[in-house]
Amino acid sequence: MRISFSNLLEQDSQTYSYSGTAPPLVESRYRCAHDPWQDARLSFAEPPIELTAPLLILPLGLLIWGCIPALAGVAVQASDTGEHFQLARKTIAVVAREGAVRSLVRLLKPFGRDGDPVRTEVSEVRSGALPVLLIPSPPANRAAMTFLATFLTHRGLPWVHSVNVSKGTTLDAQATDLAEKAAKLAKAAGVDKIDVVAHGISGLAAAWWIRHLGGDAHVRRLITIGTPWSGTRMAVFQRGTLARTLLPGAAILDDLVPKNVPTIAIGSPTDPFVVPSASAHPEGAVAVVLDGAGHTDLLISARAFRAVFTALSEPMGDSSPAEVS
Repeated sequence: MRISFSNLLEQDSQTYSYSGTAPPLVESRYRCAHDPWQDARLSFAEPPIELTAPLLILPLGLLIWGCIPALAGVAVQASDTGEHFQLARKTIAVVAREGAVRSLVRLLKPFGRDGDPVRTEVSEVRSGALPVLLIPSPPANRAAMTFLATFLTHRGLPWVHSVNVSKGTTLDAQATDLAEKAAKLAKAAGVDKIDVVAHGISGLAAAWWIRHLGGDAHVRRLITIGTPWSGTRMAVFQRGTLARTLLPGAAILDDLVPKNVPTIAIGSPTDPFVVPSASAHPEGAVAVVLDGAGHTDLLISARAFRAVFTALSEPMGDSSPAEVS
């Protein structure tokens, strides 16, 4: 005996027509007959707004948190040069990138614990390559140097090690800590000298180590990225003893450029945290100018990466400024 499914549906409909509605069993059977995925879709309700709102607010809050200091820096920069402050397209681009990168660095911070120097296997070791010590600028940690480290190892540099800067209140304390970490890298690689790449105020600590603590015997070349060699007016927004030493005209910054170690200073005239911008290019160092870049933005800039790699690879030339595209 053959019974069609449509006949059963008609029979159920006639049986329960007096109530005006079909029983749950028939309703469920009808849905499954026409759309087997309907029950599955109905079981997934939209997430409540109480759960989705924080997920949207967090990245927006981080972006605003990153943009506010950059915007303040642009205003201070305009005041320093005597220009009228206005949010031109170039300014907005610098502030937006700076805010985004600062937020990214903040998110990466839990992954930046100190570790031991490790040799990375590369397809071909570049001739003349020395171990490279990467030093981030506080409050960022070594995780912020991940992109530059990856760029360098992919170009034949097997020993690229980033370290965290101690929370010392003076340049001397930070320089002493850097000396110990640099010696650890040199020992692991089995060499006498290393190259140093430092971002922001860490460049001052590295220069102090080289200039005053005998680091010139252990460093072949110093490369700074966005380092305020002559101080920065943005230091007024920072707290602590170290901040006071970063103000323009601070005596501790006098004659800090190493004499016996070639120094390359990479900086940008639109850096909102180095004010005045000329502070990034001290006398006695090879100046590399990256127009349109920010400060933390330099840690993910392909132009900055190429400038660092060139400085590590090429013989030293004169100290005239170079423009990198």
